[in-house]
Amino acid sequence: AFSFRGGVTWATPLDDLRALEDADGFVTQESGFTLAVYEDAAVSDFSADLAYAFDAADRLFMVQYLELKSDRGLDDAAIYQGLTRALSGKYGEARESTQEEVNAAFKQITGQDGEEELSDPLVWELADGTWVVLCRQYRGCGLVYLNTAYTCASAGEYVPSADGL
Repeated sequence: AFSFRGGVTWATPLDDLRALEDADGFVTQESGFTLAVYEDAAVSDFSADLAYAFDAADRLFMVQYLELKSDRGLDDAAIYQGLTRALSGKYGEARESTQEEVNAAFKQITGQDGEEELSDPLVWELADGTWVVLCRQYRGCGLVYLNTAYTCASAGEYVPSADGL
């Protein structure tokens, strides 16, 4: 099964996540989800606020690095290129995607309209159905891990998908 930093998996409940993360974070409710947020988390040579999203049944369904930045003063294009290289080294070749496909996947999983403007999305599709999505957004680069084994049945309730996306 796919594993994030510290051994976190899609099956990790919120309390276990908080024990595995070695930084102080905070938990908040947003749009019917529980978010566990850790500020200035490392991702490759960059940092970002890291948000783990849990559904009403305490199931992790999305992990997002928010507002990726470089301590070396790199611009968004250099961050995008650096993360593309790092992720390709870890997960293999990415495929090019579209804003429509990424937003549709986001809506199927979260139940919310994924209408954020993004460009140059790349998707790494992992064996367990995890999607790793890197894109450019109005606020810089976006990096999100989506659990395509789950789909939104209704607001705040999630059921396993029979076939993923």
